[in-house]
Amino acid sequence: MIALQTIHRHLGTAHGIEPNRSRRKLSHNVMAPSTSPLIIDLADVRNGYPSLAKWIARDPDDEPLVFRKFGMLAARNILSLQRQMVTLEDEVEGLELEIRQSADLDTRRSLQRWETLCERAIAGSNSLELQLRAKLKELQGLLKEYC
Repeated sequence: MIALQTIHRHLGTAHGIEPNRSRRKLSHNVMAPSTSPLIIDLADVRNGYPSLAKWIARDPDDEPLVFRKFGMLAARNILSLQRQMVTLEDEVEGLELEIRQSADLDTRRSLQRWETLCERAIAGSNSLELQLRAKLKELQGLLKEYC
């Protein structure tokens, strides 16, 4: 794994390299077991992430790259998404209960046929079916984020 400290040493003037000499090449072995020196063009390294990614990918040993996974942040994000999905699940169940208890036969049928639900959601400006479709669409977006 390439230490960020090694990369940062090449980004600045830590080795006495002046900006007007940025095309000078350094020979520096940053991959431990490799026996061949790694040639680093400092002008490329200073050109940002694309050049940095290219430099990292030039592993002479062809070892798989290892990156930080941000485990705690990923877990917090998943917990947040799960909480949102639980809330939406409760709202969907509430809307389905309202639809099941509706006096309108067509409204109740919208829980049995997807086509009926879609038709009635389009037809009604603020119908229960429209609200249910909106919640299901929101839930679908959260599920895509979650996966």
